[in-house]
Amino acid sequence: EVRELVARKSDPVMLLSSVFEYQKSELGLVVPKSISITVFKLKADKNEKFSSTRETSVTLSYSNFRQTNVEVKILDDETD
Repeated sequence: EVRELVARKSDPVMLLSSVFEYQKSELGLVVPKSISITVFKLKADKNEKFSSTRETSVTLSYSNFRQTNVEVKILDDETD
C-alpha cells in the first residue's frame, strides 16, 4: 500500500510518502511487515516554481507476530 501527500493538482510536488508492506501471520490476520516513511523538503526557485527533495526516511521493520499467552482475572469487589 502506497500513500502519497502531494501539493497542487497541476505540476504536483511530493511532500510525504508512506509505503506499507503486509504479511500473513499465524493468527490468520494480515499484519505489518514494514512501514517506510519519507519526508520531502519543499523548495521554490526565483520564478516560484516548486520542487521537493528527499529530506528524511524512516523504515520500521516487524518480525513475525505471534499470539501471546495472557490470563485475565476479574476481581469482584464484593466480599462475603
